[in-house]
Amino acid sequence: MSSKHDEPFNIALSGHFGENNVGDDILLLALVDGLSKSLNLNHLVIFTADVAKTESLLAREKCNNRSIRLIYSGRWGVRQPDSALLKSFSWLAHTVAALKKSDLHLIGPGTIIKDSNRYFVVFWLIRALWSLILRRSFSFIGIGVGEIRFWHSRLLIRWLMNKAQFISVRDTSSLEELGKLNVHRPFMATYPDLSFIFRHYRANSRNFSQIKRIGLNFRKFKAKHFPERAILLYEKAIIDLLRSMPDNVELVFYSFCNEPHQNDLEMFEFIQEKFAEHHATVEKFCYRNLVELRDGIASCDAFIGTRYHSVLLAVQACVPTIGLSYERKIINFMADIGVDAYALDIASMNRDDLLHTWEKLLEARHQYEEHLQGIVEHLGIEAHSHLKEVHRAVISCRIRAERDFVE
Repeated sequence: MSSKHDEPFNIALSGHFGENNVGDDILLLALVDGLSKSLNLNHLVIFTADVAKTESLLAREKCNNRSIRLIYSGRWGVRQPDSALLKSFSWLAHTVAALKKSDLHLIGPGTIIKDSNRYFVVFWLIRALWSLILRRSFSFIGIGVGEIRFWHSRLLIRWLMNKAQFISVRDTSSLEELGKLNVHRPFMATYPDLSFIFRHYRANSRNFSQIKRIGLNFRKFKAKHFPERAILLYEKAIIDLLRSMPDNVELVFYSFCNEPHQNDLEMFEFIQEKFAEHHATVEKFCYRNLVELRDGIASCDAFIGTRYHSVLLAVQACVPTIGLSYERKIINFMADIGVDAYALDIASMNRDDLLHTWEKLLEARHQYEEHLQGIVEHLGIEAHSHLKEVHRAVISCRIRAERDFVE
């Protein structure tokens, strides 16, 4: 006699999907790939900020899983953008129906739980609250946790997280923050970013006596992010470093986010404008899919990045990297893998800091690359272990639901 344990599974995913951010696209593809291979899926529901963009991503990356169903997440408001009036509210009913059928709701890969932005933390916690109200299991997966300053935020986060099936975080600092909040689950652990499950590139016989190609990724910041002086110092440090490069070095810019409110190409245009005065150029890297992007970064001799996943892809390719951190997630990651000497905090860095760090990288580039080669394979194994824990959690939820049904 068959049981519910033998039936196909229903999984729901909530993340920063459909927001023109390469890092979140990579996380989505990693989860879809991992879950599709390990579970017999009936429905894989993806809550996305833009259904059309996520459809386009899945088609472009040849992700043809027929179990996938896309539902607007409410990210830009109760009315779904670009939809007829009545249809624009239908996602609410679809969300309730999908969550009621789900064996497990996976929340937040790539996000950071913090209350510097009240809307931001409420949006993510409401995802968990929906599951709780509908009496469905949920987990926080691959999240970061920042400082939680307000007492009511601390109470809400502690209450909801202590009801999660399991919690996985992306760095040890986040695990420590959960400890401060008195969040204690039977399973709560640190795992590498899920992007490490993909094929890991080895070094391409690089010439250590000369750097020929430098990969770049920089974000343009506004006054709401940092004080004006910090932004000016950050921009000056970048321009001065790039101007100091020899003429035969190829500078290649990789854009990781193209949302109107935080478009990396704004920084590319800023650099181009500054370089025009010196008759120098920075090339923009164009790619059709994420494989081409990873190949492009792997072809670099060194990399300087601001976006978290730009740094991660460079590390996966064993490319010596300088990380410029704006939310400490790059600093935390690079500390966890033993290369924090090459991470700078944008809030406090200046021209001399960046130039000095670049000189250190040039002097130790061979050793740096060897260090990365020694840890990337291990990070890949740990990322696959992360997916195995997700698989175990799904099975556990189904068994528990079946037991409750019998009782």
